[in-house]
Amino acid sequence: MEIQPDQIIASARKFALGADLRKGQQARAKMNRAELEAMFRKGAVLPTARTIWCGGQEFLARYMFINHVYPPSIMPTEQLEPMHIPDLRLETRHEGRVLLLRTIGHPLSGPVIQNAVEDDRANVDVLALCNIHKSIPPNSLLPKGAVVAIKEPLYEAISDGKYQIRVDHPSDLVFLSGVEDYIPLPFRSTTTERSAADLNADGNAASAKKDLHAAVKLYSEAMQVCPDQDRSLRAKLRCNRAEINLLLGRFEPALSDAEAAISDCRLLVSDPMATPSTTSTIDSTSYFRGACTAYGLRDFAYARSLLQEAQRCRPGNKTVKRELERTEQRIQEEQTGGYDFDAMSNATSLECSRLDFADFIRLCEVRDAGGHGKGLFATTKLGVGSLVHCEKAFAAAFASEEGNETTVVYDLSTERGNGVATGPNVSIVNVLMEKLSHNPRQAARFQALHDADYEPKLPPSSIDGKTVIDSFRTTTIATTNRFGLPSVRSSEKHEYPSEHEAGHQHNEDSTLASSAVWIVASHINHACDGNVVRAFMGDMIIFRATREIQAGEEILTQYCGHQVDSVATQAHTKKGWGFECDCAICQADAGTSQAMRTKREALVAECKALLEEFSALDAALQYIPDSLFVAKAEKLREQLQTTYPAEAFTNRPRPTLNILGMWLCQAYVRRREWKKAIISGKLLLRDLGYVVRVLTTGVDMDYANCSLETAAVDAAVGASKGFFALGNAKHGQWFEDFARRMWMIEYGELRGYAERYGRWASVLILG
Repeated sequence: MEIQPDQIIASARKFALGADLRKGQQARAKMNRAELEAMFRKGAVLPTARTIWCGGQEFLARYMFINHVYPPSIMPTEQLEPMHIPDLRLETRHEGRVLLLRTIGHPLSGPVIQNAVEDDRANVDVLALCNIHKSIPPNSLLPKGAVVAIKEPLYEAISDGKYQIRVDHPSDLVFLSGVEDYIPLPFRSTTTERSAADLNADGNAASAKKDLHAAVKLYSEAMQVCPDQDRSLRAKLRCNRAEINLLLGRFEPALSDAEAAISDCRLLVSDPMATPSTTSTIDSTSYFRGACTAYGLRDFAYARSLLQEAQRCRPGNKTVKRELERTEQRIQEEQTGGYDFDAMSNATSLECSRLDFADFIRLCEVRDAGGHGKGLFATTKLGVGSLVHCEKAFAAAFASEEGNETTVVYDLSTERGNGVATGPNVSIVNVLMEKLSHNPRQAARFQALHDADYEPKLPPSSIDGKTVIDSFRTTTIATTNRFGLPSVRSSEKHEYPSEHEAGHQHNEDSTLASSAVWIVASHINHACDGNVVRAFMGDMIIFRATREIQAGEEILTQYCGHQVDSVATQAHTKKGWGFECDCAICQADAGTSQAMRTKREALVAECKALLEEFSALDAALQYIPDSLFVAKAEKLREQLQTTYPAEAFTNRPRPTLNILGMWLCQAYVRRREWKKAIISGKLLLRDLGYVVRVLTTGVDMDYANCSLETAAVDAAVGASKGFFALGNAKHGQWFEDFARRMWMIEYGELRGYAERYGRWASVLILG
């Protein structure tokens, strides 16, 4: 990772070390009202972001530091004791207290949303909201003149000599209407109550301007003053609010509104004041809104039933018919796994990463995996190449959507260490906080995932009309369960690392990777020789079997590649995910002596140096490796093989041989040494755990201990070209078919296969 802002981080760490000394002190030399009003004037912008380099790309970075980890407030506002800004003490969370404030400036947006605030005694300070999704306009959160309650506020000094009231959990900030009994007199609302019809009209106007947050607020205010007996208007308001919440991804409240509107319409049938045409229109709209929100919640069977009701109300409606057809397609996908993968691939692009497909999760179930916690297990026998699991992301943040600005979050709290997150790994938390805060049933599914024993565990609950979600626990769950994924598809030539990421970045370019969480797939445990491999198309994750899987067998995948030896691998998985890998490869390597490990490590370093030397010569992709290079590579491969005890590694993968084996396969093809290409391909397959028997009658392949990687495809392509060149079309075709099949398993489609291997005779791809 090339993030080196040096002085900023060093200064922040030094400043964080002084938090204990500042704790309990009163802030000094604070900004006055005039300074704050100037800072938060209309049209003001935050200071210019700093330039950083990451993965060879230039970004504008804004920094956020975490010095305190604390749970959200679970107390209603009216039960907390009011306090004032001068009562605040540094580096302290004021439990049992509440600040009642009014904004006096215009909000500024960056890693956090900030505004100047005052209490009812004209004391001023800065309020900072964290973990806010970038789609939410700052003016909808902290507009000038807004009255808010900050529950159990945290007050902190920040390293530029300023101070702020910090809110990490969105539910700790409560917007007040100005009529609550506990509001100070200066903050009381003086506006005249408006009619529901007028508020509905304003909501419609805001909706037309695409000001969704303003629209939902206006419809909610209209609902509060709408007479119970005016069922027609209530139904309209609910339909309108359902539509806006649907657009905002707040599916659960949208569905609740749609179902309530349906109930209102049933009562309207007997209302003599309601006209049949009006009732029918509202009824149809209610069913349609409900269907769309059920679809968004991925309850396709319920969506179908609601669409059928909408069709009954308005026969022949083309929109309803189209949505019903789309829903039927989703139901077929989730029942049979019958995806059109070409259509899925063609639908995926940098501009379209969130796809419209169902989950196929019927062949597996989550069960106890003993010492590995929960795991995913096959419920039926699955053959090589079978589609095991296909799932749409619960939440995703794509690198392609980040632009040239990124947020860098440094966690300096003593409880969580000096963690760092960048770009999509920051954005995914904001995406989750927005989703969980408005969809409590979905939040419960997410919070059931492994949380690295985080405490306290607070279930989603509604307090002050807001769903309480712990942002720090959300971050921990996301960090533990997220996958890194390419912004488009796994088969792209220039893909980002597709690594199941955890508490540490395992690739120097992983800051560029997109990030997503899949609820069911997150239960798949790790093994260096896993029995499935994953591929990505947009926000769909696809698992296919690399070998035969028996009913009741656990589904396992690689979180990361095997390191130079089992000791390094287990240290890697321990640091990243909190466990030591005990797969068959690691067990086989456990008996390897320290002397042999040291020898292997040195040989691996020699291999890398040799291939880097060749790569420099091959810059024009036309250099044919000479016999000296090949001889060095052959010797190194033989020496590396001796570091794997023959008895322990019989038919087991020998991971460090792969990259050299790939190079040799490709080198022999380029040199037109066809017999060696065949031998090298078979050796590489053996080093990947495949048992290959080339017989006169055909080829026999044992997949029982294999580890599928692109190297397997390279090996098969090399052998195939060798057999074809020597006139053995039968065996050549078998290896060609095997190569295509393995590529399909690894990447979910054949896209990219021809591009990689079509030029092999003249171009060496190091892989």
